[in-house]
Amino acid sequence: MEYDCDSDTLLYYVIPSGPTCHTGEYTCFHNRLHDNLLRELWRHIVEEFRRARIARRPGKRGLKEYLYIVNPITDNIPPPRPATMNLIADYLSEKAGGIDKVVTVEALGLPIATLVAERLGKPLAVVRERPFPAPGWVEPFQSGYKEGTHYIYGLEPGDRVVIVDDAVSTGGAAESVINALTRHGVEVKALLVSIAKPQYGGVDRIHELGTPVYRPVDVYIEDGGLTLVQPDAGWRETLALQG
Repeated sequence: MEYDCDSDTLLYYVIPSGPTCHTGEYTCFHNRLHDNLLRELWRHIVEEFRRARIARRPGKRGLKEYLYIVNPITDNIPPPRPATMNLIADYLSEKAGGIDKVVTVEALGLPIATLVAERLGKPLAVVRERPFPAPGWVEPFQSGYKEGTHYIYGLEPGDRVVIVDDAVSTGGAAESVINALTRHGVEVKALLVSIAKPQYGGVDRIHELGTPVYRPVDVYIEDGGLTLVQPDAGWRETLALQG
């Protein structure tokens, strides 16, 4: 509870016990000027990627080499502007509807998933990479640059969820989680990510599972630089980056 400069108005911040709008939305203020939001989001994304760098990693799953984009949005190197992440969370939240929970994979997915879950007013379930003393499921996974085991907690058959993560490239880790949840009766409505790298095949791979992939930017590595594409509007920006 706060009061204003001349102490004649009180402002309450409250957590509602359910949707406050007659439409079923969490708040009545759920309509946006989409074009303005998208243009401002795009401006922020381009500026963040001007600070990115390309790192080379040994590949897996048939990839000889994996070009990793070290960037503010997914790696926090350097830290992103708070407004950028808030705009991405706004964009992704609009793609999620009719769900019970938000799911993410530790650890890089946690920042954006937390913001999305807060906007949707839904619980956040975290897929872990080490076991905890709680009921759950164990699933191996392998992506284009990493392999290990996922430990899945906090979900029940019949739950409707969106998976929120930092990025999708080869799609191996996301495919593992989607398949695991589906086998246990959880309905995955969509994969929401901050960025996608379609040239590694992950977007097509997830679409083949019947799961849509929503993201504010596609990132392509071309001749030592980056090409950014906004999937909804088709806007493009090419940046020359250092390796």
